[in-house]
Amino acid sequence: MRKTMLIRPLQIKDIFTISRMYLSLSEEDRRVFHPCPFCLWKVVLIVTFLSISPMVSKFIRVVFPKAAFLPLIAIDATTSRHAGIAYLQMRGRCPDDRYIATLGIVVSDKYKNKGIGSQLMTSLINQAYENSVDKIVLTVLADNKPAIRLYQKHGFNLINTVSNREFWDGRFYPHHEMELILNKDRGHQV
Repeated sequence: MRKTMLIRPLQIKDIFTISRMYLSLSEEDRRVFHPCPFCLWKVVLIVTFLSISPMVSKFIRVVFPKAAFLPLIAIDATTSRHAGIAYLQMRGRCPDDRYIATLGIVVSDKYKNKGIGSQLMTSLINQAYENSVDKIVLTVLADNKPAIRLYQKHGFNLINTVSNREFWDGRFYPHHEMELILNKDRGHQV
């Protein structure tokens, strides 16, 4: 049975809970979702604070495009538990004042395989449109088949495979580079 989820922007009050959620992930989940700023709650607190105000967020995107951070969380509406987090981080501005962003997404072990990743992804893509993002890029470990399926389901295409660049726990892992080009005229269809 699918739980009812509330997807909303991350708020200051969520920082400690999200940091605890990240730290409680299995070693395998942290391997596939790294590097992650959520274990550095002070940094996330500052970035989130700066991202909350639309005027400050727009200023940051214009002056420091790589510092703009748009986090979303999934909350179980029946228990008020944090089920997952996803974010867009601006990576640069195009000549037409639109942006390129990277994304990250993780769902708590207790909520996996319930469609929450897909709900977060849809909300991230909507956030991308609302924030003038033309292209979303990401890297995903080549052995993370569930994430690859999720990205492909939402229109991401594989553009490159790189071996021995992702380092975790004393080992290198191959990863895929993927991208989603957003059609600013029609909108992306999921």
